[in-house]
Amino acid sequence: MASDIGVIAPDKDLMEMFQQIREESFSDFELHTGLFNDAVNVARSMVARGVKVLVSRGETTLLIRSAISVPVVDIPITVHDVIPLIDQARAFSDRIAIIGFGEIVKAARVAAPILSVELTFFQLHSTQEIPEVVDQVCRQGFTTVVGNPYSVTLAEERGLKGFPLRTQRPVLLTTLDEASRLAEISRRENEWESRQQVFIDSTREGVLVLDDMGRLLQSNQLVNLDPGVEAELFEIEDDVRRLKTGEMLDAVLCGEPWNGVIHAREGGDYLCRIHPVARGGMNFGAVILLEPARRQDLQQQRSLSERGLVAQHHFEDIVHDGKGMRDLIAKARRYAAADSTILIMGECGTGKELIAQSLHNASRRSKGPFVAVNCSALPENLMESELFGYEEGAFTGATKGGKKGLFEMANTGTIFLDEIGEMPLTMQVKLLRVLEERQVMRLGSERLVPLDVRVICATNRNLARMATMGGFRQDLYFRINVLRLTLPALRERGTCIDELIRFFSREIGYRLGGSPPDLGEDAMDTLRHYSYPGNVREMKSILERIMVECWGREVCRRDILENLEPGHEACGGEGIKETAPSDNAPSSASGSSGATSIRQEELRLIHQTLEECGGNRAETARRLGISTTTLWRRLRDQPQ
Repeated sequence: MASDIGVIAPDKDLMEMFQQIREESFSDFELHTGLFNDAVNVARSMVARGVKVLVSRGETTLLIRSAISVPVVDIPITVHDVIPLIDQARAFSDRIAIIGFGEIVKAARVAAPILSVELTFFQLHSTQEIPEVVDQVCRQGFTTVVGNPYSVTLAEERGLKGFPLRTQRPVLLTTLDEASRLAEISRRENEWESRQQVFIDSTREGVLVLDDMGRLLQSNQLVNLDPGVEAELFEIEDDVRRLKTGEMLDAVLCGEPWNGVIHAREGGDYLCRIHPVARGGMNFGAVILLEPARRQDLQQQRSLSERGLVAQHHFEDIVHDGKGMRDLIAKARRYAAADSTILIMGECGTGKELIAQSLHNASRRSKGPFVAVNCSALPENLMESELFGYEEGAFTGATKGGKKGLFEMANTGTIFLDEIGEMPLTMQVKLLRVLEERQVMRLGSERLVPLDVRVICATNRNLARMATMGGFRQDLYFRINVLRLTLPALRERGTCIDELIRFFSREIGYRLGGSPPDLGEDAMDTLRHYSYPGNVREMKSILERIMVECWGREVCRRDILENLEPGHEACGGEGIKETAPSDNAPSSASGSSGATSIRQEELRLIHQTLEECGGNRAETARRLGISTTTLWRRLRDQPQ
C-alpha cells in the first residue's frame, strides 16, 4: 500500500536528513530525489501510486505545484537557515554573493543587518539562467557564494568557495507534521466523497452536481450509463464539462430552481429539476435530478408547464439566517408531509407564495399541478365559474364543451388561494361547501366532480378580527385555519436582511450583465435600518433601482436615501398580531424610528448641501441629484 505522503528532496544533503528522520521515527513516507523538472516527473509517478500530499523545497516546489493537482507542502527557507551560512562565508571573504530564488534572497536580506555584513544578491527567475548567473558571479570577481545547492555546485566547479542551503531538522519535522495533517484531511474528504457517491448511486434518479459556474463536479451511475445525457446538457472544453448556454445554465448562475424536460439522444426523455445550493446569500452551484420519463409523465409535465401549473420553488431556495426563520421552515416541512389545509399569514411581500410552492414541492403531491389563484384579482361575477367551472350553455358566451374550474385543474395537486380575505361573502359560502364535501359542481351541471386537492390559503389581513366583525365567515375561517404559518415582516428578521441584500445584489448583477456595485458600510447600515413596508418585494425593487443608478461605482448612504420612500405605511394596515419568532427582531417601534432616522439624515444632508451652495436651491438640487420640485417638497414637509 502506497504512503499518503511523498517527499522529493532537491539535493543529496536534504535526502540524507529525511532518510535519518524516517529511520529514527518510523515515519511512513515515500522519499525520492528530484530537482526542478525532473522532480515533476517523480511527483507524477508518486501521485499515480496513490500519494495524496507532496513535500519539496524552493523552486522545485513551485514547479511541482504548477504541474500537479495534489497539495504540495513547501519546506520553508528562513533567516535561521541562512545566518550560519553567511557567518561561515565571511570568514573566507568580505565579498559574498547570494544566489537563489525568492525565499533565499529574502531571508539573506533580513540576515545582512543582523550580521553587519554587505551582501550582493543575484536573484534567479528560472532554472535555465542558473549557469549564466554563476558565470556572472565569477566575472565580477566573487570568491565566496551562498545559495541553493545546485548554484553552489556549479560555483564550486568554477573554483569558488560555496556554502549550500541546509534546512534545520526541526523545520523538516514541522513540514512533515503539516503534510500529515493535509493527508488526513484528504483521507476524510475521500471517505466523504465515497459515501456521497454511494448515496447518489443508490437513488433512483440521475444526479448531477455542479459548481456555481455550471461545471460538472460529480454524477451517478444512471447518468454515466446514458451518454446521451452528457451530449444533450454539456459542452466539453479542456476535459471540463459545463452546461450549455440556455435556461438551465441561467438558472444555475442565478441560483434559481428550474423544472423541465430534456431529450437525451440515446436514452430517451428525462424529467429534470434543478435545486440551487446556497448558504449565507452565496451561490455554491446546484444539484440536477433526472428521472426517466414515462409517456404519461411527459404529457402531464408538458401540459402543466404549458399552463403554468408548476411550482418552481423549494424550501432550499429560501434565503434566511437566524433561528426564527429556521424554526418556521422546519415547521413548514412538517406541515408539507400532512394533507391538511394550511393558512399562511403575513404582510404583503413576505414570501407567502414562495412558502406555498415549497410546501407543494415537499409534499406527496409534488408531481401534481400547483394552481395559484389571486382571489382579489377575480371579478366577483366571474369568480364562481373560474373556481368551479361551467358546462356548455351555462350562460351567454360560455365556451363550447364547457370548461374546467381551477379546483378541477388542481386535482391530485395543490390549489393556492392567495388574498383569501378579499373573497366576497357570497363566494365564501360556496367555497366552504367545496372544502367540506371535497367535490365540486360546475355551473349549469347536475353532476358532482370528486376532488383530491390540497388547499393552501394566504392573507395579509387579520381574518380572526374580520370573522368577529362579520367581514369573513367564521365557519370558513375555522375550516381553513387548520395548520397555520405566520411569516415575519422583513424588519423583524434581524440578520436575514444582510443575507437577502447579498443574494439580490448578486442576482440583479447577473441580470444586468456584470458584478454588482459595492455597497459601502454606511449604505448597508442605512438598508438595515429601513422599515421595508413592502418587505422582500420592496427590498428587491430598491436594490435593482440602486444597482442601475450606481453601476460602476460604490454605493454610499446618499444613494440609498435618494431611493427610499420613508413616508410609506406598512402593507396590510390591520396588521397580523401573531408573529413568527425571530432572532434580534426589532419591534415595530424600532422600525418606525428607523424610518424617522432616515428622514432626519436626509434633511441633514439637504441643509448641509444648501449651506455649502450659499442657499442656491438649483445648485443644491443639482448636487443632490434631485429635481428642484423634490427639494422644495422635502423642505416644505420637514417637521417644524
